[in-house]
Amino acid sequence: MEQWRKNLYTLVTTQICCMVGFGLVMPFIAFYFQEMGMKVGSRLDFMVSLANTLPAVGMAISSPIWGALSDRKGRKSMLIRACGCATIIMLLMGLVSSVGPFLVLRLLQGLFTGTITASMAFVSSNTPEEHMSSSLGLLSASNFIGYSIGPVIGGLLAEIIGYRSCFFLSAAMMLFATVIVIKVTVEDPSTYGVALVEQRKREKQRKKEESLKKGIAVRTFTPLVIGLFTVLFLQRMCRFVFTPFLALYVQQVRGTLEWASGITGIINGCICIATAVSSVTLVRIADRHDKIRLIFLYAVICLPISLLLIPDFSLIFFVIGYTMYYFVIGAIEPIITAALSEHTSPEGRGSLFGWIGTFQNLAGIFGPLLGSLISAVFGGYQAILASISIMVLIVIAAVVILRRTLAKHPEESA
Repeated sequence: MEQWRKNLYTLVTTQICCMVGFGLVMPFIAFYFQEMGMKVGSRLDFMVSLANTLPAVGMAISSPIWGALSDRKGRKSMLIRACGCATIIMLLMGLVSSVGPFLVLRLLQGLFTGTITASMAFVSSNTPEEHMSSSLGLLSASNFIGYSIGPVIGGLLAEIIGYRSCFFLSAAMMLFATVIVIKVTVEDPSTYGVALVEQRKREKQRKKEESLKKGIAVRTFTPLVIGLFTVLFLQRMCRFVFTPFLALYVQQVRGTLEWASGITGIINGCICIATAVSSVTLVRIADRHDKIRLIFLYAVICLPISLLLIPDFSLIFFVIGYTMYYFVIGAIEPIITAALSEHTSPEGRGSLFGWIGTFQNLAGIFGPLLGSLISAVFGGYQAILASISIMVLIVIAAVVILRRTLAKHPEESA
């Protein structure tokens, strides 16, 4: 088997382990806080929002740094760092006895982990261009497969052995992933290193000087790159605005905390399976068709589906609509990632995924906070669901603007 395929399948396995580990506990933070003594109300909503925001704050700060380091030190070392730190932090989360220290650990989690972006940087730098979209789609699918299994198992285990034990099990999963990365993956030494980075700088300077002689402005962030980062941020907002409040929504609809974690886990499993399936079906179409057009099409399809989430019919109806929504919107991000990778040289993709991580986590910061604000101002979680349709409309508008911009710059087709 070719080494790039061996690396890909290994990282798919490790990412499933990591996402199972995260999924065992993260969807149930609201219930963990209640176990620590917090009561249902606006303060709990804010703390849950903060717990989901802090990792994004940390990742937004650290992702460009880790990305630049991966260009110099290698993507494998960054992946080992991410998995190893996740092991320690998840263990400590199971030992805390109050919300304050837990929030500090969530910030540290954002600063020092980030297994998804580290894995994507590894794959994008060690995979042939003709297999890029399908490989990133498969890796993205592995994330959602893991995160579909984790909440289901975690929700059931939490009812039986408690939330703290689930954190310890999560740490064990992270440790297993760390060992697999160390033992199995092999990185192509030509895709990173100081000499290669210096060579890239010299090449960039040479092109800049040639362009200046011709009177052409050199742009690092082209209209395509700026537009794709914008759409990436907006579609992430659509996905994160309600996510932190799913557990509390289930508790509110059922009117009891009993088995709320189990049902929440099953819902998380459904939407993650849907996203994983879309990553290996809808995303594969991007290898043969115009990526910007597909992003536009998927965003348009998301709009009527998002409207189905607004009526308060039943929990089953909500689960069906929410799963359909994630099936379609889940295909957009891997396509954006593939388009950005195609317009970046292999030796610069560590930095690229650092910036991708920053934009993803900026959405992770503002999404939960916006959801908390909407809930406080308009009264309830149904208002947050209504806001999703408005944000999908904004995504569609952003893609339309991007397509019109690219029509003026046909050399930047995606």
